[in-house]
Amino acid sequence: MSSPTLFALVVLALAGCASPKQLMLVEPPEREAALYPVHQARDGVVVAVDAVTHPERLRQYFGTDLREHRILPLNVVVSNRSAHTVLLGPGDVIAMHDRVVVDPLPLDAVAEILRREHSGAPRERRADVAPFLAHISLKPMVLAPNQTRQGMLFVPAPQPDRRRWGSWSDVSGYLWRGGLRVQVGLTDAETGERLYFGPYSIALYGY
Repeated sequence: MSSPTLFALVVLALAGCASPKQLMLVEPPEREAALYPVHQARDGVVVAVDAVTHPERLRQYFGTDLREHRILPLNVVVSNRSAHTVLLGPGDVIAMHDRVVVDPLPLDAVAEILRREHSGAPRERRADVAPFLAHISLKPMVLAPNQTRQGMLFVPAPQPDRRRWGSWSDVSGYLWRGGLRVQVGLTDAETGERLYFGPYSIALYGY
């Protein structure tokens, strides 16, 4: 057998033995809301909004850098240290950019992007994407005293209009100061009182 033929066979054999591309999906760990840098406390309830913007964290949770698709995951964490049960629904979280409401992206759209990014992963792993997103997404919460719950929203990352600034340093300063603002409203299940948190200024690190 000639050397070129032997080399080609070796290459094919190694390719066949190579493991398929892995799709890593990791649920964010549950932590007390007060541990996050961006949090507020009111009447014994603590609410944090954790913007997952660092590329390493994005790859850790979703296996890819969602910044490339201008998607901003927002993890809303609530720790109830009051004596009452509190309620939170997805409609109680509002993201705003320049006083304009930013609606969350449909989970199906985010799932399609993740499946496309991991087209080389096994089919059964790509099928896990939609259930995973549904599991970690923000759903109606009923928090008894001393409970902590969390849920994630995916919003379009706002794009600064550079025509409003004279230089890129002005734009980057805008992004660091908080190009996005988030407000959260909870309901005291016993009194019906509304508790409002925010607006949180979200620094869009890396955009």
